[in-house]
This record gives sequence, structure tokens and C-alpha cells, in this order.
Amino acid sequence: MRLLIDPPVSLVQLNQDLELLMLIRDERMPEIFVAEGVPHPDRHLLLGIVQTVAVRVEEKDPDSVLFSKDCSVILERGTESRPVQADLIIARSLAGAVGALVNADHADGRRMCRRAVRWFMGTIRLDIP
Repeated sequence: MRLLIDPPVSLVQLNQDLELLMLIRDERMPEIFVAEGVPHPDRHLLLGIVQTVAVRVEEKDPDSVLFSKDCSVILERGTESRPVQADLIIARSLAGAVGALVNADHADGRRMCRRAVRWFMGTIRLDIP
């Protein structure tokens, strides 16, 4: 599974083969894609990835977060290709590196991360050990 981003980006995590892709949109449920043959991740892993990205977006980490308003993204998965539109795209490479593409400014990126953390936190029952 790969992302084709136009114009090309220098963020290494987004240019590698991916095992996991999360699309976070305003007012919609997140979409999760996994590479063929990769098991669907559990909710705890997804929450951890989103929390990590939230910290990186907050700190404007140039090594793992790219802020861009004008780029088109196509997801290639097996033999299919499809354009993807999302305010926040979180990708995890096969090597385990996590990167994010924020299709907005810093303030909107932080808002989308907080929304994603709340959504994934709500999927975990904290009353069960």
C-alpha cells in the first residue's frame, strides 16, 4: 500500500510502503485501511498512534508532520487506486514509522487531532482491565 502525493513531499514516512492508513475527517467517522495480509489493528494501538501524532502536530515536528493545504493524495492498494480526501492523514510504514499529512493549518490540525483522540478513546472501555 502506498500514497501518491502531488506535489511530492519530502516526509520519508509518507513515501514508504505502508501497513496502516487512517483518514480523519471533520464530522465523520475515521476510515482505516490496512495493507493486504496485515491484520486489523486493535483499538489500543490506534489510540496510541493518534496520541503520538497529536503530540507531534502540537509541537510541529518537521520530521514526522507535514502541513499542506494544496496537495492531492491517491491511495494505491494492491491493484486499486483511489483518491483520498481528509483533513488529517496518518500513515504507519511497514517499518513502524508514523507520519502525518495535515491538509490544514496548525490550529485546524490540532483540532482534528483532539477530535481523533476523543473518538478513539471512546472506543475503549476503561472499566474492563
